[in-house]
Amino acid sequence: FLVFSGAPTPGMKINAASRELNSNYFCTVWDDMVISSGMEPQLIKWLNMHKTVCATPILYSSHELTPSINVPSFNNSEFVTLAFLPFKDMTENFFPTDFCGIYNRVSFQRLRGFNEDFILPYWQLADFGVRNWISENRILSCNGFSCVYDSEPPHFDTTTGKDYSLFQK
Repeated sequence: FLVFSGAPTPGMKINAASRELNSNYFCTVWDDMVISSGMEPQLIKWLNMHKTVCATPILYSSHELTPSINVPSFNNSEFVTLAFLPFKDMTENFFPTDFCGIYNRVSFQRLRGFNEDFILPYWQLADFGVRNWISENRILSCNGFSCVYDSEPPHFDTTTGKDYSLFQK
């Protein structure tokens, strides 16, 4: 068990777990999700072949496809991300939706994981996406890997407060 003082963000939990692991890869999903396909040995071969930091799943809510491809954009001068439905295998993804995916532990740690200075999960993901993009790593959506939410997928708080100010630096 990992015990935290206070209420950790998802990024803090994932960072702590990645430091404790001895495996080359780790998978993150939520307790209200079911992995419906893709946890097979060929997925690890696929990850190695495409040198990805993270393979992201196709996400379903009540068996309805949900947007899981994230693309950075600007609305005037404000940073935003746009979410799209996955349309083809190995689509570049800016960050793993809802932190879900199979991560290459060494590559993840080279990026220093998720920035724990951010309080809002959305800004942890956005920061991770920018650092990943700058380092020319890849986050790819894998159509052969899918998860189903038992409940509705979360809606992230994207407000531009303290976290956005930190993000702009």
